[in-house]
Amino acid sequence: MKSIVLVVQNLLKPYIDNKDKTYASNIAPVEVSPSEHAYAVGKQLIYNGILYDVTSAIAVNDALTVGTNIAVADNVSDRIGSIKHDYVGLYGQIAITTPTDLNTLTSFGNYYKAATDFSVSNAPPEISEDIQSTFRLTVEKLLGSTGAGIKQTIYATTGEVYSRIYGGASWEAWQQAPDRALIDDIKDSIAPSEDNSTLSKSYAIGEEFYRANVLYRAKVALTSGTAFSVLVLDTDYEEAPEVTAQIGAITNKTLAANATSVEFDVPTSGDNLIEFFSSDGADYTAIDTSVSGKVTLTYEAVASSRTITCRIAKG
Repeated sequence: MKSIVLVVQNLLKPYIDNKDKTYASNIAPVEVSPSEHAYAVGKQLIYNGILYDVTSAIAVNDALTVGTNIAVADNVSDRIGSIKHDYVGLYGQIAITTPTDLNTLTSFGNYYKAATDFSVSNAPPEISEDIQSTFRLTVEKLLGSTGAGIKQTIYATTGEVYSRIYGGASWEAWQQAPDRALIDDIKDSIAPSEDNSTLSKSYAIGEEFYRANVLYRAKVALTSGTAFSVLVLDTDYEEAPEVTAQIGAITNKTLAANATSVEFDVPTSGDNLIEFFSSDGADYTAIDTSVSGKVTLTYEAVASSRTITCRIAKG
């Protein structure tokens, strides 16, 4: 038992050290009788797999006796379970093996559905209506240790990411996180992209194309192969403001692995709708607008890089 608990201690230590050193006390030293260490009253130790409170001072080589110098505090697995309750990252995977209402999954942890012979309810329609759907679901707390402030995130095996919040009264609607492919599909459905140094095709007057995430319209006939360096904005082509305003200007920035902040330039005048999306579906944890024309977003650090998208459209 001693070696098993020590392994648990070693596994938890990097996480605890990085998150909050005060949580190191949640795992107590493992002891034998007679004791290998000295303990003051109020300290805790693990003996024969049980967590004990020290009720009388223990010196090295003292015998451990329940009712004399130690008293049962809690079972080790329950103690570790309390840490799991606070930090979803310590959980393993919990299988969803029967038809389940996702509204009822409010215990913090990682769930998954691998079976394709039943469906779940109160999931995004694309998942609820498809018995074949498989996914991973993360449930995490946002505020305190009560049920209020819960976030569910679904990672579908088809690549979509959805999330929603429970504020204590009811669940919000599921929101799908847009990925780069979705953004490109939207753009390509409106007009071709022209991000090279020369035109990839010819355009008649009035035809539109994208360049640097802005939609333009040809004012004169434009010939394939023409270099953009010889074209004059507002003479040969112009911005298509009524459409660009609806779609908005899109800027992508890469948040490197383990990085936590990213900065975007934003307008300082006029009414603008500004939205931010992460390629992994994560929400930012803080936003700083103290510098005029700048917005700095803070995210939880993750081991891989991700794309943060900023969309700015006229309000």
